[in-house]
Amino acid sequence: MSSSPLHQHLTYRPEIDGLRAVAVLPVVFYHAGFAGFSGGFIGVDIFFVISGFLITSIILEQQAKGTFQLLSFYERRARRLLPALFLVMASTLPAAWIVLRPTAMEDFCASLLAVLFFSSNILFAQQNDYFAPAAEEIPWLHSWSLAVEEQYYIVFPLLLMLLWRYRSRYIPHAIVLGIVLSFGLSEWGWRHFPEVHFYLAPTRAWELLSGAAVAFFLGKKTIPQNIFTLHILPLLGLGFLLLGFVTIHNGLPAPSFYTVLPVIGTLLIIMFATKGSLVASILSHPILVQIGLISYSAYLWHQPVFAFTRITSGEPPSPLIMISLCISIMGLSYLSWRFVEKPCRNRLAVPTRHFAILMLTSALLLGSFAIWGILSNGFATQRFDRTFLALNEPSFLRSQSQEQWGDLSQKPTWMLIGDSHADSLQESFGNQLRKRNISALVRTMEGCPPAMDLIRQDSRKNKPCPEHYRNLLDEISTLGIKNVLISARFALYFNTTRFDNGEGGVEQGKTSHVLFDHLQFADTPRPLPQRQKAIEDALVKYFSALLEKDVRLFVISSIPEVGWDVPKRLHQTQKPVTTQRQIFDQRIQALKPFYEKIQALPHTRLLFAEDVFCDSQKCFASEEEKPLYFDNNHLSIWGANRLFEHISSDIWPSKTNE
Repeated sequence: MSSSPLHQHLTYRPEIDGLRAVAVLPVVFYHAGFAGFSGGFIGVDIFFVISGFLITSIILEQQAKGTFQLLSFYERRARRLLPALFLVMASTLPAAWIVLRPTAMEDFCASLLAVLFFSSNILFAQQNDYFAPAAEEIPWLHSWSLAVEEQYYIVFPLLLMLLWRYRSRYIPHAIVLGIVLSFGLSEWGWRHFPEVHFYLAPTRAWELLSGAAVAFFLGKKTIPQNIFTLHILPLLGLGFLLLGFVTIHNGLPAPSFYTVLPVIGTLLIIMFATKGSLVASILSHPILVQIGLISYSAYLWHQPVFAFTRITSGEPPSPLIMISLCISIMGLSYLSWRFVEKPCRNRLAVPTRHFAILMLTSALLLGSFAIWGILSNGFATQRFDRTFLALNEPSFLRSQSQEQWGDLSQKPTWMLIGDSHADSLQESFGNQLRKRNISALVRTMEGCPPAMDLIRQDSRKNKPCPEHYRNLLDEISTLGIKNVLISARFALYFNTTRFDNGEGGVEQGKTSHVLFDHLQFADTPRPLPQRQKAIEDALVKYFSALLEKDVRLFVISSIPEVGWDVPKRLHQTQKPVTTQRQIFDQRIQALKPFYEKIQALPHTRLLFAEDVFCDSQKCFASEEEKPLYFDNNHLSIWGANRLFEHISSDIWPSKTNE
């Protein structure tokens, strides 16, 4: 006995909605932080395969009938996606207005604008690690997957139409080629640009195209129904999914070869879990089907609800709170599905003209809000007084940046060099210079240790750090600079890992490690001790090269790191922000030989920042309700002022300007 799955999948298949439930629930539970769902994020991969299959099935059906129209296709996609999306976007605005600080609000508005232009995956690829704990507080981070699907919906039908017109018999070959190329790019991507490949449509296309390939296959082939196809293969597919949910984790590259597990599992279920199979019976259970029906709304609601809860909580929400939120999300999802999604998909209930006006108006209003928020720095002065901003907002807490500070009428005799830690000192340093009627040039470069022979290995976005510092030697000679102040995050460069304060504050970044080594080992990973020695030698070599220019060197030791976002932590807890001195001492243990070499250099003064911010027990990140840092490791203006209050007498021991 046999039947055509094509005929079945062109009609309603409740097991597909059940499969959507299997996809969305682990995603929600993963973002809720529940144990046992380490691979819950692969639910998005399941959605991609389902979308590729269903969209292609719809196109094939209409093409076979001669009724396919591109504008009609886009209208159906808009009716499916936009009403619930705009509803949830609008619903997040009051919460954002109340709880987000200006910088976070500006980022929030940027994400809203990116969602409207189907490009949030590109935005987040530039900004955020999806798996970083800090990502849990980004309300629209989950919209990256919607952007991938929307980009696919725009491009795929156009390519299909071109192939139909000119080379229709090669369509299956083109899809297979697309799968191979996209999968190859995915495998290459996580090895060479791991910061961005997770989010991008080209590295995800193979998942959507896999679903498309199955749609074409079922349109041509009839699958015989027997115990192997009806029961064993669908059960194997379901087993693959369950195995992926519990074994895949965020330490593995994604998408990659590991993602084949949920993709194959989904394909097996779509192809073989037809009416009469055990898996189809399970997935067709009314509860699973209903969850599947509201799965899109559930996906939209879950991340904003979790994110705003975490933002307003001083501590991670308890499991009981997260369970309550999950129940609330399901309730919200049902309401938005019942009263927004369903009516808007019905052309009789909402005619095309009315729908277009409603969606265009909504997009314009949301876009206007987003643009206003970006231009007003997150509605900073509209929502907060300047006293609050001066104590809580990074853009108000951090130093201004200029190329020259101090008495600008004087020829510069000083130069401030280093990385972003040096940047954070600019304004306070400039105030000290102005008092003494002298001036300094600023020649810093973010993320670059002051050396000519080091290159970063963990990121392909290498800056011209060596060239920058090499050019400074000539500039110092040409301008007759007599004094150089150096500040850099030496602790990060020597340890390579971002800071963990041991109390729950763990620094997040685009990469988990920051790996520098000598230029000659740019493509050769080496053990940490060898890299530390190379970093130490390169730094000391550069300091020696500076001294050959007849300057005095003042080197500020590594600023104590914090781990927590200090303004946020201070605002949430209303308590002094501190870390254990013991953790700091362990962190700088690798720097001791380097410090000794600095102190042995002539005309060089090492200034210990820990003497300013730490006592024998703790290091202090706040003082009298003032944050001494504007984030988790950079000094705020308050912190920089405190630093110079203590070290100025070491830099300028007498009244001499030099």
